[in-house]
Amino acid sequence: MNPLMQVPNQKPGKFRVGDRVRILHGFRGMIDEVIEDRGPIGFRGRRLYTVKLRLDPWNEHTSELPEESLEAVDSGEKP
Repeated sequence: MNPLMQVPNQKPGKFRVGDRVRILHGFRGMIDEVIEDRGPIGFRGRRLYTVKLRLDPWNEHTSELPEESLEAVDSGEKP
């Protein structure tokens, strides 16, 4: 991350770009990849992430989800 873009006293998010996560709400149970940490820009400072969902081999969908709607997934777990 560019040090000039960092906000002082801001704690890092739970997930990093490239992490695999399970979606708990909305596209419930889907496992996909974090492609962007948007930071604490949500309602009351909720941290938002952009997640890439692969619906099938031909269709992808990106969505912004709050940190509490995601959970970490082991690298060996299949989608």
